[in-house]
Amino acid sequence: MAQFQVPQFIDTEDKIIGPFGIKQFIFLAIAGAVVGVLYFLLSFWLWAIVSSIIAAGAFSLALIKINGRGLGPLALSAFRYYWSPQYYIFKSHGKTRGAPVTVKPGGLKDIVEKLATSKTIIPKREMGLPPPSKKLDERYEIIRRTSGEKEMARRVDYR
Repeated sequence: MAQFQVPQFIDTEDKIIGPFGIKQFIFLAIAGAVVGVLYFLLSFWLWAIVSSIIAAGAFSLALIKINGRGLGPLALSAFRYYWSPQYYIFKSHGKTRGAPVTVKPGGLKDIVEKLATSKTIIPKREMGLPPPSKKLDERYEIIRRTSGEKEMARRVDYR
């Protein structure tokens, strides 16, 4: 039986030039070329300011990763998201989300439906809420959830 070596670090980039991968080296090389050309075109004080900004941007694009994604693709995705038109359109297809489903009585699907979404008390499974007394009324109140179920909740007054 032949044994093969399985690669273990498949999610890391190969180090091509020094401690940098090919993409990182390209970012830094382009920034170095731009800074080199600007050295001959600008006065020294202006060149120092502009080159420090370009170098910081190049190192950021080359080395910073957020959630495993480089800063370049992340910035491009953010730019596309904010500058593309965004439409939020609600299309009703005539059937509402909470429409009742017709099921044969006594079927397994009917039982599962009742257990999952019933608004009424199912005997032998659930107990109803106790009637509120005056003592409980001071600290507790009965609320109705969006599903229609009633529940007793503690009232907290922050005064």
